[in-house]
Amino acid sequence: DVSAWDSMVTLCESFPDYVQAITMVRQQWAFALNRRNAAGDREKAAKILNRILEQEGADPETLGILGRVHKDRYKSLKSSNSIMAGAALDEAISAYTRGFESDPRDYYPGVNAITLLVEKGDPDALKEADRLVPLVSFAVARRGGVRSSNYWDLATVLELACIGNDWKMALLVLPKTLSAANASWMAE
Repeated sequence: DVSAWDSMVTLCESFPDYVQAITMVRQQWAFALNRRNAAGDREKAAKILNRILEQEGADPETLGILGRVHKDRYKSLKSSNSIMAGAALDEAISAYTRGFESDPRDYYPGVNAITLLVEKGDPDALKEADRLVPLVSFAVARRGGVRSSNYWDLATVLELACIGNDWKMALLVLPKTLSAANASWMAE
């Protein structure tokens, strides 16, 4: 909640090896590296996450964080008009899609894949987004959907409603989403 990314990185680096080897610690370390974004941080984050995938196989949390690393690279490259932006976008879409497909009950990587596919906007990307929308909608509905009190559930319903131009649903869920946002960064 306080965006203390440097402190998180320092803490993870101070742990003994056996603690650094814990999957959740490595995931959070990579997350903090990506958010801190000092020189070489995103590359180190991707390396940590890819190592987890090699050792333990695909899972939505690791692939969701890896998708975020590539998404942030994409945003940075796009803002500087780099020719490499498209490759970073494709890597983000791939990681998020693999994350959702590794456990379709976890909608987080799925909704991010959809959003980036819509941003990509070519016919194949839009066809893939159309394939994923009902699957992700079902996953979030299983957790309560619009009746949920969980911020992430509601934010996902809102995002899917906006993507689908369902403005009636978006207007219904927006106040609930804002009410459930218990940290300022959530509403941002």
